Amino acid sequence: MIQLANISEEIKTGKGVGLGFLDFDGSLVAKISSLIPQEREQDVVHFSPENQHDTSHTGSFHPKYINAFGPESYKERCFMAEFYLRLLSWMFDQKDTGIVGPRGLKLWENAIYAAMSMNKGNLNEAVLLNSYDILEQEKLDSMLSLIQDKIAKKYWQEKAEELKKPPKWFVNTTLNYIGSKLKKLFGLLKEPTLLTNLFSVYDPSLDFDWIIENRYILLADLSILKDSKESQILVGSIIALQAFLSSQRQDKEKIILYTKHLDYLEPNLLKAIEEDKEKRLLVLPADQK
Repeated sequence: MIQLANISEEIKTGKGVGLGFLDFDGSLVAKISSLIPQEREQDVVHFSPENQHDTSHTGSFHPKYINAFGPESYKERCFMAEFYLRLLSWMFDQKDTGIVGPRGLKLWENAIYAAMSMNKGNLNEAVLLNSYDILEQEKLDSMLSLIQDKIAKKYWQEKAEELKKPPKWFVNTTLNYIGSKLKKLFGLLKEPTLLTNLFSVYDPSLDFDWIIENRYILLADLSILKDSKESQILVGSIIALQAFLSSQRQDKEKIILYTKHLDYLEPNLLKAIEEDKEKRLLVLPADQK
């Protein structure tokens, strides 16, 4: 277990690797904040879903949103799509019983690729494509006009044609089933929420390339989502994913991401991070001693 006292010098000097702290209960960020000297306060990136409603911040940086996809390469997008498929299965089907099902996964996969290809598309667009609301022809036609990925566009064009033909029960029940899973995850049944707002805007968003290049200190506090462990798992895993992909784009710069709750992060992502030979991102457990 890494003790926070061991990294206090790194926080003060800003030398070496970039630092990130992923906190699910608020105590880790509070402790780290007390270790940051005045001369480094301008180098702190404070991230929390509640930043959306707080305009009182002065100094340092307070990004309000997460871009769940971003302008990554095709290889990175394939990795991200696989990550979101694994994340969905892990959260709802850890025993691999097939409860999500191949049809639902196929829908989700094409929704992810479709949303990725949209200009400034974010995770909410993927959720909409998997929700019951998309059965409204006008909404689906509107989404189709934004999809740039040819394979995903063809898939949703075929779905649009299916909706025009009776019976619709197969499409309805499949979409409604997977949509109900995602609605539970995003809290769409009770809009608006901090979580849905978090993925509703593309910019300004959390930018790990910028954090790593400038050796900033990231304090990511997800304690406001503590009433929904699923929400914390989703946001925490996406932050770890973005940190990993950004670290792969660096030549020499590295980042260490500390957290008290490694069990809140998608296991296969942690495995990929661990197996990276260059060790450009380290995700380590944090002790508050």
